[in-house]
Amino acid sequence: KKAVDGKEPPPRDPVHDAPPTGRSPLIVEDLLTERAVLKILRREPEKEPRVFEIAHLSMQRAGSNDPWPFTAKLTNPTPPGDIEVEGTFGPWNTGQPSGTALGGKYVFRDADLGVFKGIRGILQSDGAFDGVLERIEVKGTADVPEFALEAVGQPVPLTTTFTAVVDGTNGNTWLRPVEATLGESPLTASGGIVEKDGQKGRTVTLDIVMSGARIEDVLRLAVKGAEPPMTGALDLKTHFLLPPGERDAIDKLQLDGTFKIASGRFARGSVQTKMNELSQKARGEGNSGDPAANVVSNFTGRFVMK
Repeated sequence: KKAVDGKEPPPRDPVHDAPPTGRSPLIVEDLLTERAVLKILRREPEKEPRVFEIAHLSMQRAGSNDPWPFTAKLTNPTPPGDIEVEGTFGPWNTGQPSGTALGGKYVFRDADLGVFKGIRGILQSDGAFDGVLERIEVKGTADVPEFALEAVGQPVPLTTTFTAVVDGTNGNTWLRPVEATLGESPLTASGGIVEKDGQKGRTVTLDIVMSGARIEDVLRLAVKGAEPPMTGALDLKTHFLLPPGERDAIDKLQLDGTFKIASGRFARGSVQTKMNELSQKARGEGNSGDPAANVVSNFTGRFVMK
């Protein structure tokens, strides 16, 4: 039932995945741990285990044939941040541990996106989860008040509402979809963050659609300067590919898409003045002596970035 070639794992089979019947020989009524380390071994023995530092764990009825209530505080490895979780775990599926059930709600605070080279910002997230270890369905929100590209340094607020499927055994995540707002511009993204065979690290593959957005929000993120060089309405579709590696995100990012800009105006007066004069001449008014009217520009095109 494991994910193959980056594809999302199949839905849980309640009959096949059910834990074996019969009571455990040992039930721990109250289990408390401090400063524990959880290591999840990978299916591929050559890959490093996933490691979580659990500052505090309180669990009841561990080992029983009923779900085990728990609360926990732990540190997320990547991006680093603090998580508080409350929910249930188990009963343990001895025949297929990755089919062990879990569910609950979480609070994720102060996750530093700077660990990913080329971007920066502090993420806060809240949500709920349900499923089995190899297929956890998560619904939540995530906010980065000052999201920025490291090379540009212009922060833009990013807020998201998402539904995702997470394979807790390896960290692969499938987004379906993310509804986000960048500045004041809405966007929808769907795809995956997956560790592919033969590669170290995860590949981010997304299909992004922006409809009714503003070009100035995108330019503010991507262009240095106090003011974006252009304003106007933006519609955009693009395929987004971010391969793994130690290079900055902006150096390895790949885009392939189309765009439309409506009612565009240039911030630099000299550029806008030339557009005004060009429009005036195109209407046969080049020698009128009157100042050119302040016109808007419409653009459509295709773009590829590698």
